[in-house]
Amino acid sequence: MYNSTGSLAFVRDNAKFAWGTAFLPARKVRGAPTGGGGFYISANISKAKQDAAWKFITWMVEPERTAFWSRQSGYLPVRFSAYNLPEMQEYYAKYPQALTAFKQLEVAFAEAMWYQRFQIFDIINNALEQCLAYNLDPAKVLAEAQQKAEAVLAPYKPGK
Repeated sequence: MYNSTGSLAFVRDNAKFAWGTAFLPARKVRGAPTGGGGFYISANISKAKQDAAWKFITWMVEPERTAFWSRQSGYLPVRFSAYNLPEMQEYYAKYPQALTAFKQLEVAFAEAMWYQRFQIFDIINNALEQCLAYNLDPAKVLAEAQQKAEAVLAPYKPGK
């Protein structure tokens, strides 16, 4: 099974067999994407709502809270300080599989996070597929992909 750490708690609580975790496979260079559960505060809401959202976020990322969330979900704690908490050390002793993702942070990279990223990923993947499957000119296909991506992102350029 190749999945997010977010499924760790489900596997832990439901597997009827011995299970383990491992680093993502690699050839020459190891890597691992991170991210996916970010908090955002909209600029288009009242100051009171922005302040309330910020208060909630700061509460959610306190070491004790992120440690609790990690133990309940399987996701990594979002603060290194949470790893040293006694309850996390007990959890890791009981479920050493949960440490795999933490150890893999040494080779991790930030997840691409931008507006319409999945639409952009589709544009790039389709361009690559056209080049490989139909032996089309990569420079031409990628130039067209660039135009399509810029059109998707045009409403969000600074100054627009």
